Amino acid sequence: MRYAIEGVKEQDIKKQDTKKRELWRRLLDLLYPPKCPICEEPSKGFCPKCALEAKYAGLLYQKDGKGQGSRSYEAVYAVFRYDFVASGVYHLKYEGKRDYGRTLGQLMWQEAEEILRSWKIDCIVPVPLHAKRQKKRGFNQSQILAEAISKGLGIPVFPEMVLRCRNTKPMKDLNALQRQNNLKKAFKMGQNDVKLKTILIVDDIYTTGATTDEISRLLLEAGAAKVYVLTLGSDAEDGSALQQGGYL
Repeated sequence: MRYAIEGVKEQDIKKQDTKKRELWRRLLDLLYPPKCPICEEPSKGFCPKCALEAKYAGLLYQKDGKGQGSRSYEAVYAVFRYDFVASGVYHLKYEGKRDYGRTLGQLMWQEAEEILRSWKIDCIVPVPLHAKRQKKRGFNQSQILAEAISKGLGIPVFPEMVLRCRNTKPMKDLNALQRQNNLKKAFKMGQNDVKLKTILIVDDIYTTGATTDEISRLLLEAGAAKVYVLTLGSDAEDGSALQQGGYL
């Protein structure tokens, strides 16, 4: 009887905590109305104008039917075109507007839910920042996106499964060979024995895929069976961008 009563009490406490969080969220929404992460007009998610103007990317890469491909991961899905979400990424990364990251992460899983469910993901790993860069910025934007996706899909996120041990140069101004050299020994496993078999890497922007390929390789060596990649944005378009066994 005592255990039954304790169980009821625990349930009541959880319900009360949920109600308190919901009331707190509503109060914050009144004091600080949510904004569209693209144009910053008051809105939950994209405002009607940005929703109509949204540009989508899609499936950018996947291995062929024999499991062969130019990358170590199975497939890459980018939700939006980079030119559409560029302002949102800027607000998040350089103006510190983390709430925009949570909104964008929510939109990511909502748009990509069908394909993410089909991949049967066991856990989510955000692309890590070096400790110095993360301390300077105050957060890891990929982790914020990953946590929102985790919440929406009910899949755990492990931000310290892979660590960035070398503070690499920004990739945007490097060619393919320079990118490859820039990433040598840039990452290490935070835990060596990966028991979760299907892992989703989350990043903000997909360009050549060099970073995610290096992380994927580490995860596979540590015991993962399959690795997939989800990103907020990419310069590639849906359909014409898809290459089986190849990449952009």
